[in-house]
Amino acid sequence: MHASLRIPIADRLPLPGNVARAQLGFERIAGGPAVLQRLAESSDGRAFLAAIFGNSPFLGQLLFSESDIVEAFLTQDAAAVLADLMTGVAGAGLDGDTPRLMRSLRQARRRAALLIALADITGQWELEQVTGALSDFAGAALTMKIQYWRLMRRA
Repeated sequence: MHASLRIPIADRLPLPGNVARAQLGFERIAGGPAVLQRLAESSDGRAFLAAIFGNSPFLGQLLFSESDIVEAFLTQDAAAVLADLMTGVAGAGLDGDTPRLMRSLRQARRRAALLIALADITGQWELEQVTGALSDFAGAALTMKIQYWRLMRRA
């Protein structure tokens, strides 16, 4: 059984700037992540998806590659999800595996970008919270890299 999705109210979402791009996104949903299929079943869910597909190719792609973040955003508090992401960043790379650290940081960046954008697009967060979250994430990633390079110099 799936958690209930808290889909943003359609009239609070931006209209798709590129309707053709939004349609392409919808065409990709068949056979895609279950959360996107569930969203496409309701008018508010379709408006949510259209606002993303039709305005940002980058975020539209992240809906597919980071669909667990979409589901977390729609079922949990966005600030708590971001805090979990930040905790993961803080623990990455302390084993000295450079390629794994870089992969972890790239994935965390994608996930944080999607989560923060969803909170912004849906109006859940005000500008100060959005910019603060972006800044906090960047600071956590930079701190992790500094700690990693210090660790590597001592080794």
